[in-house]
Amino acid sequence: MKRHDPIPVKHITMKALQDDGTMLCEVVLSRKSYNQKVVAMSEDIAKANHQQEPIDLKGCLYTSFKTYDTLPTNNNGNLLFTSIKAYTDTEDEGSDYLCSLIYGVYN
Repeated sequence: MKRHDPIPVKHITMKALQDDGTMLCEVVLSRKSYNQKVVAMSEDIAKANHQQEPIDLKGCLYTSFKTYDTLPTNNNGNLLFTSIKAYTDTEDEGSDYLCSLIYGVYN
């Protein structure tokens, strides 16, 4: 295997909100619209979408799983789940993953 010299890469970042507080292109995205988006979708998501600052949330989707030895009930002993269901998406295309969800329908 032949080792190649690294190819020089020029990194270009085009932030919607410039460091000096101006917008990259007011016609495409105004400051007012950008500020509304930051409030609506959280600063991290807005930065990822408009500032080219990706966020890494690996391991943050689920911090823990709720598991049950017995089904949960209310103070009167009635089940809190009206039904328990499962959905499975098979790995039918060869490049995706098997996913199986089992869940309780609450009230």
